[in-house]
Amino acid sequence: MKTCTIFYFLLLGVWTTIPPMVITWIAVEDILCGVLLSSTVILISFSFADMLSKCLSPSIVRRIYFTSSFVFLTALLSGSVVLIVAVDDIRVRIVGVGLLGLSNGFNRIACVRMLAYYEKAELLASAYQYGINFSTFLTSIGYMGLTTWLRVNPRIAIASCIPICFFPLVVYALLDKTPLKDHLSTSQYQPLEVDFTVEHSYKPTATSTSILTQKLEFLFKVFPFVSYTFLSNFCLHLSMVAVLTTLTFPSSPFQPRDHFLYYRLLSDTGIWAGGASLLVSYLCPEWIDVLRIRKIWLLVLLNVSHFLFFIFASWFRFLPSVIPVLVLSFTQGVVYGLSLIYSLMDAATSFPCPKDNGTAMGFVEVGLSLGRVAAGILGIVTEKHLREHCTYNLLLGQFCLARHKVC
Repeated sequence: MKTCTIFYFLLLGVWTTIPPMVITWIAVEDILCGVLLSSTVILISFSFADMLSKCLSPSIVRRIYFTSSFVFLTALLSGSVVLIVAVDDIRVRIVGVGLLGLSNGFNRIACVRMLAYYEKAELLASAYQYGINFSTFLTSIGYMGLTTWLRVNPRIAIASCIPICFFPLVVYALLDKTPLKDHLSTSQYQPLEVDFTVEHSYKPTATSTSILTQKLEFLFKVFPFVSYTFLSNFCLHLSMVAVLTTLTFPSSPFQPRDHFLYYRLLSDTGIWAGGASLLVSYLCPEWIDVLRIRKIWLLVLLNVSHFLFFIFASWFRFLPSVIPVLVLSFTQGVVYGLSLIYSLMDAATSFPCPKDNGTAMGFVEVGLSLGRVAAGILGIVTEKHLREHCTYNLLLGQFCLARHKVC
């Protein structure tokens, strides 16, 4: 396999993820500034659309050329960002976030189905996921640098994503498309060849019972990876959009609004660091077995423990400073990044057929979306109770929400 192919899939993970990460991950509080809507409103709008798109996109992607898929993705991605930037009405912005979710779901399905046609799909899958992990770090450091350190208007910072929306199409144009030549031909109907010259020679190739058994076996094999990504995404998103948004400290050297950005920055740095095992294993192949984590459920358990600690810290306020929260934001990002990398890698090698591996990775992506949806729905109640407890019982005033009161 060409090294440039690995690099191109890493770039696809980076460039297709930056716009959604900016709007739904780091700029949430700036999009909602001036209103008291829950931070999870943005997450719910994005996640429902993302999950719907991931459920419907496979039937579309396998019927059209990948070139058409990337052209459609570019148009939808850039249009949604323009809508969010150009309009002040929060309702229209939320609609734009929903369109962004549709484009994100379509993009993820198109990319994982495409990489399944290449050799060493597990390596390409890990490169693609590492690109996604790296984009979270790049997004946090870039957006925070523009809005906090350089004092750029958040709207201008978000608008800088518009040209980035065209980069995935450029990367796809550079990609070697030879393995994709059978994409449409493999999905077309091919009649069974039956020899009628020999009496009683025809036997059904598969009964409805055996087909159902195969499907159940497929789901049973994929379920662990889906559950890992669901729980990991659920804990991380609920921590970030509903718990840590209510945890700021009067003793901190920065404003309450900036707490959220620093939490995000450390978390995203951890996500990037967690995925760095791919880079190390690629540069030093003899370390692959040493670095490989096979008990992914341990990573998920660590993620859950981080989430529970943040809940207690926000409710009881027993921490003296922001430093422990910053450290734990980083470590939660590390275990989250590792769990995603290895879940996708294992799903990419679960079956001998490339199409089945692509479908398995699609199920993993659906697990991510379900985790975001669940975190968004539960986060509405969680953030409200934590904020009200801080405001009316602890009397901490402006330190109960990491958001500007006015834009």
